[in-house]
Amino acid sequence: MHENNQKQILLAYTMYLGDNSDRITPPNCGGSSGMVSPILPAGWLYKPGAVLPGGANGTNFNGPSQGLLYPFLGQWKIYMCPAHRTNTLAWAYSGVKFTSYVMNGAVIKSTSAYDWSAGAMGKTFRNSQFKPTDMLFWEPDETEYDYFNDGASRPDEGLTQRHGIGAILGIMDGHVELVKWRKYFQLVADPQKNSLWCFPDSLNGR
Repeated sequence: MHENNQKQILLAYTMYLGDNSDRITPPNCGGSSGMVSPILPAGWLYKPGAVLPGGANGTNFNGPSQGLLYPFLGQWKIYMCPAHRTNTLAWAYSGVKFTSYVMNGAVIKSTSAYDWSAGAMGKTFRNSQFKPTDMLFWEPDETEYDYFNDGASRPDEGLTQRHGIGAILGIMDGHVELVKWRKYFQLVADPQKNSLWCFPDSLNGR
C-alpha cells in the first residue's frame, strides 16, 4: 500500500485548517469548465484558470503548485500514488493528470448535498462539523477517465483496484485506513448516513 502520500496530504490539510479557523479548503469541483475559470477560488488541489496548458507558450500549466495545500507539501509527486498507471487510454483522456486522489464533495456547504456550483465557489463546512471517522479523500477508479475531471467526487464514483485487496482512505481526523472493496461498496449502497455519505445537514448524509 502507498499510504504515505495521503498521510502527507492529510497533514497539510490539518495545517491548513489551523491557519483558517477550521474551514475546509474548496474542493475543486465544477468539472472541466471549472478548471479553466479564473474567477473561481483556489482549492485543495489547484487554482482554476491556472492549471491546464495554455497561455503564452503553455505557461499556465501549474498543476497543483497553486493549490492551497501545496505550500505545505512542496512536491508534485505527493499527489500521485506511485502505482497509478499513466500509460493508459483512461489517463490520456483524464482532465486532471497530477493526482490519484479526490476530495469528498460532502464538504460543500449548501442547502443540498453535492452542490457542485456552491463548491466551485468555495463554499465549505468546518472540519469540526463532521465526525472524526468520516472520509475526506480516497482513490477513485483510474480506469474511468471522467472520475478525474476535477478535484472532488461523490463516494459512488468508484474505488481503485490497483492495490489488490482494497484502497486507502484519508479520514477527517487526519489518519488513513485501508478499506476492502466489499466494505466500501456496502457503505456506498447503505441508504443511511455513514462515513462516506456524511453531508452534515441531512439525515441520510446525501
